[in-house]
Amino acid sequence: MATILLFAKEPIPGQVKTRLVPPLTPDEAAELATAFLRDLHATLSGIADVELVLAIPDDSSADKVASTLDSEIRVVRQGPGGLGERVARATSREFEGSPRPVAVVGSDHPDLPRPLVEACLADARGGSVGWIPTEDGGYAAIALPRALPSLFQGVPWSTGDVAAATRDNAARLDLELKDHGPWYDVDTVRDLQRLSRVLEASDACPWTREALARLDPPLAEREERLD
Repeated sequence: MATILLFAKEPIPGQVKTRLVPPLTPDEAAELATAFLRDLHATLSGIADVELVLAIPDDSSADKVASTLDSEIRVVRQGPGGLGERVARATSREFEGSPRPVAVVGSDHPDLPRPLVEACLADARGGSVGWIPTEDGGYAAIALPRALPSLFQGVPWSTGDVAAATRDNAARLDLELKDHGPWYDVDTVRDLQRLSRVLEASDACPWTREALARLDPPLAEREERLD
């Protein structure tokens, strides 16, 4: 077995996907965040021998976040502090009393391929750290073989130097990082345009495709207004 912590927060309009407003409205951005979470949950739920756990901030409603999904799921609180502190705390807590690998996956990449996450977990089962760096200098997922809180210390979160700082920490800790990237986040309008094009030629991410299809006017028309 292994554990995947899906880091997500309550999709409240005006508090999620704010970099997509405009061209989206706050309500549309929240609907899209909900769709991202549903699609990613469906992907991760298909991985064998894994317990999927929803890790939410302290100011999010567990009932409201969990209700966006179509199945029961264990929900844990991330606790206070910056992202590094919260990831370190959440992962270390999962290792208490259990040696099984623990992965963390963010919710900003609804089309993250299942095989990449499975490869990260395989690395962790073998004693290494598997991760999926992103093109913007961060990472989409990381899988740990044991509690490694120091790996997340001193990282300049929400910058383009997250992956580089994590690599430095891994080298200092004599850890082997196995790379399964790059992938991409969906944070900006350009990212959303890219995702929309990808999904036009795919049957992946049904909830995200539906959310995009409901936009009125369509995303392409709004893009023209921004040019």
